[in-house]
Amino acid sequence: MTADALPIDTHAHVWNPQRGHAWLANSPAVMRREYSVADLLAEELGSPRRHILVEAGHGDPAAEAAGLLAIAAAEPRIAGVVCAARFDSPADVDRALDAERGPGALVGLRDSRRGAGAPTAAGIAAFAAAAPSVALETAAPWHGRPSWYRAASEAAPSHVVIDHLGGVPADPESRAEWRAAMLDLSTVPTVFVKVSGLLTNDAWRDSGRPAPDVVDILNAFGADRLLVGSDWPICRRVADSTASLETAVTLVVSTVPGLSEEHLSDNASRAYHL
Repeated sequence: MTADALPIDTHAHVWNPQRGHAWLANSPAVMRREYSVADLLAEELGSPRRHILVEAGHGDPAAEAAGLLAIAAAEPRIAGVVCAARFDSPADVDRALDAERGPGALVGLRDSRRGAGAPTAAGIAAFAAAAPSVALETAAPWHGRPSWYRAASEAAPSHVVIDHLGGVPADPESRAEWRAAMLDLSTVPTVFVKVSGLLTNDAWRDSGRPAPDVVDILNAFGADRLLVGSDWPICRRVADSTASLETAVTLVVSTVPGLSEEHLSDNASRAYHL
């Protein structure tokens, strides 16, 4: 099987704590070591996949982007990279335009700021218009006023990818806000949701089964706008990449009619213009 025909894990990271990623200092011991693309590919237990590498809070976005793009250029099983960006930063817009004109594997840009540091609606819309074939990715939009992402998605051709089911919260008040935001965003046809990070956030389950609001959101996005990701190596706090990805695939395939793992890879290709 050629690399282009392999299933796609849309959420994996690589890092070296000796070269950035200061946030890892407060993380569990299993995360405080280098994780390379060779480690990722070696963990697939005879079930090779393609991967989207996602920025991981390096601290120097330009340096991290250069490293990720170099990995993608050397390894056919890296389908693309999602780099860090501030959607209201003119310098980051210029960098995205430069990347679009080049032959690199940039497929997405992620602004993971929340609250007061989140971007403006105008900034998101300008970024989307400037980089129409680059997906705009966000970790938890219900923290950052999802109307901004809705407005950008309606005004520009870029796809929006919501990571980790939008960051499923456990407390009831936040949960209601999250559910309303996700259902609202599901009505915008250019918004995709990534089912990832399930093993390190148990809030998506209720008595061992998918919670009813999670089922509602998965069906609202439907078979054509769901993605799956392992969230490796963060998932290694609980299990390996194969177990993490299989948890996500099992959830969506058993919940949404007409969905298969092959369909999920087609969705990833469309979301990221692969």
